[in-house]
Amino acid sequence: KDLRYAVLREEFLCLPERTHNGERRVLATFGGTDPANLSERVTDLLHEECELQVIRPGEAVSMARAMREASLVITSQGRTVLEAAACGCPCLSISANERESRHIRLPGVTYLGLFSTVSDATIRQAVKATLDSPALREEKAATARAALDDRGCDRLVRAIEGLLL
Repeated sequence: KDLRYAVLREEFLCLPERTHNGERRVLATFGGTDPANLSERVTDLLHEECELQVIRPGEAVSMARAMREASLVITSQGRTVLEAAACGCPCLSISANERESRHIRLPGVTYLGLFSTVSDATIRQAVKATLDSPALREEKAATARAALDDRGCDRLVRAIEGLLL
């Protein structure tokens, strides 16, 4: 569990610095299957609180573009957390299953817990607190972004080559 080996898709590499604004755009995305039905839960909780974009399983969108346009990303505790960090977007994460609850915690990302134990009130409060503070959003995004350096794939390839020689 070493962030030095984090591998990102090409669309998330070498992105320009992101500026944060006062908008209240929330992007919710919970992976390719969303087994905990978090998309619906978050939609029900937040549709009146902010400008909400929900990317549902199977939708073909540019995730990097969507994340760079969002003020906050809410996602499961998988690879998307790393992608939000690469985009410079603050992130709240909820584990969609027990396995995800054991994933590495990225500095700067607010981890809310396992979907079955995190309350609706906790989700609403975390979203409100994050959206209400541009300084907090910027700090969280910068902390998470600093944990990645876009060179994980290169390190992984060199490590594998070292094993083969």
